[in-house]
This record gives sequence, structure tokens and C-alpha cells, in this order.
Amino acid sequence: MKPLSISFVILLIFGISILFMPKLVFAESLSSKLKGKILLQVESKGEAWYVSPVDGKRYSMGRPNDSFNLMKKLGIGISNSNLNKIQIADENLIGQDSDGDGLSDMAEDSIGTNKNNKDSDGDGYIDKDEILNGYNPNGAGKVTVDINFTKNNAGKIFLQTEKNGEAWYINPNNNKRYFLGRPNDTFNLMRKLGLGITNNDLNKITESANTTCDNYQCLITAASVCQPILVTISYTDIPFPLNPDMSASGQTKYEIKKASGLNDCILIFSSPIAVLSVSDEGRQAALNNGMTDNQINDQLQTMNNSLKSVSDVKTTCQSNASIISEYLTDAKNGNTKVEGKVNSAGQTTTYTTSSGQKLACTVTN
Repeated sequence: MKPLSISFVILLIFGISILFMPKLVFAESLSSKLKGKILLQVESKGEAWYVSPVDGKRYSMGRPNDSFNLMKKLGIGISNSNLNKIQIADENLIGQDSDGDGLSDMAEDSIGTNKNNKDSDGDGYIDKDEILNGYNPNGAGKVTVDINFTKNNAGKIFLQTEKNGEAWYINPNNNKRYFLGRPNDTFNLMRKLGLGITNNDLNKITESANTTCDNYQCLITAASVCQPILVTISYTDIPFPLNPDMSASGQTKYEIKKASGLNDCILIFSSPIAVLSVSDEGRQAALNNGMTDNQINDQLQTMNNSLKSVSDVKTTCQSNASIISEYLTDAKNGNTKVEGKVNSAGQTTTYTTSSGQKLACTVTN
């Protein structure tokens, strides 16, 4: 057989690369096509996702407070002069309306009109009518809309840096800006503007790296749909189960992530980073029993040192999202049953949920 020429090898590599190109281009074009849009999983429970126009990744919108906080987190600062270049949409403008002009007080604070005067500039036209027809509600003439500026920023979320950080979403479907007022309003608006997508197509868009939150309900919500998330929950002066005269302060770290190649979900949580303290009543009781302040303090120090020694211990649980979510809910309410055993692979802990489901977890250093 004749030796292969360099030119033939180059052509062979090029030919092979073409075979794989369509899939790569399609995935990239899908993400690019949907940048800045809201997606709804029509084959699931209608979960909402926002595709960032900045990185092309999809972000879970969760519940009303989650979606509102996400909008704030991904928002970009903008001046009022630039924001005014984008036409306002007739959506999400209702709410407490002191002057009855069809604009909520919150929206008027953001736009800059007088919330106590339905005709801020006194020209005989109410503020909302002027705004929706492209006129300046605070003076003469029309507002200059910059369609090129709008298109260049379609899909973005803007935060008013010269006001109170009010958020606006630039809808790429009609190039108008939508006021994001209260959490429930934002959530309902985003679902209204959402575009249905199949699970197969949604999975072609890269999911964002772990988001964060700082409360237990947020953790349960993320677990219910296996949304990757990092949660650090802090607590102060909660009762210590082994001694009613003592309390604990500290934090526990949780992580939710998807199992590779499986439909399962993974929950990881660390041993609590805690510091124990004794109540005034508990200290006095110990003193009455013959202990000195130094002995009490030394005993606390010994117990806290013991807690530090296990602060690096991690518990890893793998199951479907519903079982993990149920376990977390039960743990919050103190309803879980625990069985533990040690084998050659390490310590295994099995939790039984309130509905009888089993969640097997491994404990590692």
C-alpha cells in the first residue's frame, strides 16, 4: 500500500470534521436563536427557563421570588437616557394607582412621571396614553425610539442605575421593554411571554452553572426539579437537641446537581459548621451544681473542637428529584427516620421519608 500523502491526510481530517459539523452548528444556532427568550418545558410541568443573551446558557426561573431574583442577578445597569430609547410595552403596568391614569405608582416612580397627577405635563393627555403612543409624558413632543439600540440589546434585562434599580426586560419578539415590578407580576409576565420547547431541544442549550440562594425553601424548590444549585444556610441560636440549655449557631452547605448520564439527582450536604453556646439559665444551673465558670467554658471548648473535627464530613445522596425533595421537606419538619451502617465502602445512611421512600446516602471525609 502506498504511503499517505500529507494533502490526503488533511482532506481526510476535513471530511471527518464535516460529518460532525451539522450537529454542532445546529446546537449552537438553537442557542443563538433563542438568546434572551423565555422557554417553557411543554413536555414537563411547564418549568420556565431564561436564555441569557450574554452567555447563551439557560437559567431556571423556579418560583416567583426565584424568577424575580434571577432577573435582578442577571440585570445590566443602564442610564435613564438610554432606557428611554426603548418603547414601553402595555404590560405589567397595573397595581396601586394613586392618580388613576392606568400606571401603577411603582411604574410611575420608574418612568419619572407624577404618580399623584394623571397628566404630569398638563397638556390634556393622561400619562399612560402618551407613553403608549410614543409621546413624552413629562414635556412636549414625541420620545425618540432608537430601534437599532433596541435590537442590539434585545433579550437583556436592564436595571435603572439612576433610580432604585428597577428592572426592565427587552422582549426580542417585539423589541419593547416590559416593567418587572413585583415578584408575582414578573413571574406571570415571563410565563405569558414564554415559548414552548421540547425536552430534547431544551437539552441542547447548555444549563447555567450552579446558582445560589440562602434559604431552605429555595433548596427544596431546586431539588424538586433537580436544578443545580449551591445553598449555604445560616442559623443563629437554634436549640441543641442533646441539651435544652444549649444553642447552636453556624451554617450548613448544600449542593444539588444532576447525575451524569442518568435521570437521577444528587444531593450533597456538609456537616454543620457550628458553634455551641450555653444559655444564662443553663450556666447558672451548672454553677448551682458545683461547676465553675472555667469548667463550663472548658467543656464548651471541648464540644466545639469535636464539632470542628467533623466539619469536613460530606453526605452524598442519589435518587430521583421527588424523593430528594420529599426528604428535604421531611428533614425541615423533623419527620425523617434514619438507619446507619458501616461497611468496607464506608458509612451508609438510609433515610425513610414520610411516604415510605428510601434515600441511601454515603458519608465521606
